[in-house]
Amino acid sequence: MENLRSLGVAQYSAGDYYGAIKTFNKLARMDKEGGEFNSYAENFIDRANWELNN
Repeated sequence: MENLRSLGVAQYSAGDYYGAIKTFNKLARMDKEGGEFNSYAENFIDRANWELNN
């Protein structure tokens, strides 16, 4: 899961917001218990959506 987190952050940083959303959605699905990765993923999904809409 750490690799997906790193990939998502790199995509977000490079401006690949659609790729970041896809990666963080996958990460959130893997962390089904609502743990640390799930909330982290949801945060970045919100950030990426904001970037796409503003």
